[in-house]
Amino acid sequence: MRKFSLQLTPHNQTTQEVTLNEGEDYLLIQLSKFNTDQFLNAAIKIGEHQTLQTAKCTGFVKFNVFGSSSFQLNSNLAGNDTIEGEINMGSWADMMLVALSKNLNFFYQSCNKDESINFQIGLNDYANLMVTSPDAQHYELTRKLITTDARLGEKKITVLKTSDTGKLIEDIYQQIKKNLQDDNFTKLQQQQRQALQQNMFEFY
Repeated sequence: MRKFSLQLTPHNQTTQEVTLNEGEDYLLIQLSKFNTDQFLNAAIKIGEHQTLQTAKCTGFVKFNVFGSSSFQLNSNLAGNDTIEGEINMGSWADMMLVALSKNLNFFYQSCNKDESINFQIGLNDYANLMVTSPDAQHYELTRKLITTDARLGEKKITVLKTSDTGKLIEDIYQQIKKNLQDDNFTKLQQQQRQALQQNMFEFY
């Protein structure tokens, strides 16, 4: 999992080409400065073949770069317009956790009461993410997603606790425990649970 800062201006509208490492299958770009009528383009290469993906600027912009060798970002800016933010690169699990860590309060949360890490983001009957600790060295992430025929499918991945992803899981868990100690937060979750259809877990 890697991250870089992003700054595009009318005089510098294209980033340098970034070579992708193995396992960097997705880009998640958190924009801190943008206009809602702006677009961000990703020129993605697989060997010598290049494709272009375009996304409207929002707080989070995502691109699927699975199997690609490199990418460049650009936008068509004029006047004093700028686009600023942070580019994150990694697996679906990495990017999902990065997005959760930056926007956790939007999602329904639950966790166990003991000291071992075990939590769930989302409701049981909808798309969700469950994190458990099967042994002293690893976390297991189980992602439920809604398939095209409206059934729940599953995808699992195991990560080392000492990895960047493992440390991110620990940070999220600590924030969940803190949130669930706040009576106002838990009341708000109950009020919103029907509205929060966990659309982020259709993320990839």
